[in-house]
Amino acid sequence: MKKYAGQPIENVPEEYKEKIETLRQYGLGQEKPIYEQVIEFLATNGRIMQSSFSEDGKDGKRKKLTRRQMNEEQKEEVNLYKRWNNSDEYKILQEYAGQPIENVPEEYKEKIETLRQYGLGQEKPIYEQVIEFLAIHGQIMQSGFSEKGEDGKRKKLTADEMSEEQKEEVNLYARWNNSDEYKILQEYAEQPIENVPEEYKEKIETLRQYGLGQEKPIYEQVIEFLAIHGQIMQSGFSEKGEDGKRKKLTADEMSEEQKEEVNLYARWNNSDEYKILKKYAGQPIENVPEEYKEKIETLRQYGLGQEKPIYEQVIEFLATNGRIMQGGFYEKGEDGKSKKLTADEMSEEQKEEVNLYARWNNSDEYKILKKYAGQPIERVPEEYREKIATLRQYGIEPKPKRNRTAKEIVEASISSLTDQENADRAYTELQALVEQREQKRGEDIGEQP
Repeated sequence: MKKYAGQPIENVPEEYKEKIETLRQYGLGQEKPIYEQVIEFLATNGRIMQSSFSEDGKDGKRKKLTRRQMNEEQKEEVNLYKRWNNSDEYKILQEYAGQPIENVPEEYKEKIETLRQYGLGQEKPIYEQVIEFLAIHGQIMQSGFSEKGEDGKRKKLTADEMSEEQKEEVNLYARWNNSDEYKILQEYAEQPIENVPEEYKEKIETLRQYGLGQEKPIYEQVIEFLAIHGQIMQSGFSEKGEDGKRKKLTADEMSEEQKEEVNLYARWNNSDEYKILKKYAGQPIENVPEEYKEKIETLRQYGLGQEKPIYEQVIEFLATNGRIMQGGFYEKGEDGKSKKLTADEMSEEQKEEVNLYARWNNSDEYKILKKYAGQPIERVPEEYREKIATLRQYGIEPKPKRNRTAKEIVEASISSLTDQENADRAYTELQALVEQREQKRGEDIGEQP
């Protein structure tokens, strides 16, 4: 019924004619074809439909409306946009964009001509627009823009904060990332041109002349990301669910841009540059190996790798707060019970504290502190001695594990048994163990000077 909506009954297959005719008597299946609905929308609004809507949130930032938050008119517009994007007319419009009308198949000529009068389908193909951009700017389009905020930190600009030129660039980037040429470019990156399908060879060769398709090293990709976004990549993304709680997005739920960011983050975390950056964090640049000096210096200009070593951060925290960091924070819920706060519920200060706690627990200093708990400072390895002595002054040393006495072992073992016979047998065996341990202890004491 949908397929033949708005078409003469003669076009309907014979087997469905009677049914469709009956349904039409009730007003069903008589809506205009998608193309006509789009023309009406263009004539009324002077623009193509929007794929989504947004509004200012309480924090002053714009947020995308969910379907539930849209009014009926907005829902209809978004729905029409989706159906238009799947229509034959849209595909023909895109396929013959920028080409003379004579090249358009006869059955679509009149429609395409009408759509062009509204400014649609007249732009050059994506590939040609990208080549033009490269020729003018000498680089590929940016996927976003950022600027320094009042707090001195860089923040990514929203669509409303961008200039028209920036919007166009970001839009071209998004369309380019969905183009066939981009997919071929990625698929055959670093392969000989002979391997590229014949129909794409010339295009890929031209793109390679601009340095595309010859993937840049991870370090360079990270520097580009920092220059655009003013911050390091995210390792994941989340959104609020229907229950109001935030949930981590799966790969299938992420946009292509988000997937790329997460992927770059993962590759960066495994790179040599990242390891060197962490290893020499807070140290003078002179200490960094010569081959990495320039890279680390550049990364530090973006605020990476400049933090003090974990040990020093912990000492500062202790000196300021008089206590070790907390591994989590709690508050009373509506039921009066204490509940652990999620990352989204914590303040920035609390997040930093929990983050420092986690990094401290994985540090070498913490492991040494734990390993030599309760032992004389002379037993601590020389390189850690001064640090451990300082930490002990703040009273944060873990309590050493105490070996249980033989009596405690016996009592604990017996208490776990319910069968008396087994208990008697266990008692006899453990008595022998007690005697052995007491004898060895006596030997150890005898050996001491």
